[in-house]
Amino acid sequence: MKCTLVSATEQQIETEITGIFVQAVNGELGVLTGHQPLIAKLKDNSAVRLETAAPAPKIYTVGANSFLQFAGGAAVILTQSFALKVQ
Repeated sequence: MKCTLVSATEQQIETEITGIFVQAVNGELGVLTGHQPLIAKLKDNSAVRLETAAPAPKIYTVGANSFLQFAGGAAVILTQSFALKVQ
């Protein structure tokens, strides 16, 4: 499935993933292919883990007021800012 990270400064990353795992305000959430549509507010300055075909996942830190939308087999993270976490 496709995942897009978009920030207020128009930075954008698009990548193919097998799963996405986030820290929502009401708990941890994992989304795999075939998941029902959803919108979730993410914890401020939390980690977003993108599982890909590569052996190690990509982990990003998102800023305040971030949201995950999943619909039509695609995930979109809307955030003020994001950065790749050193792994």
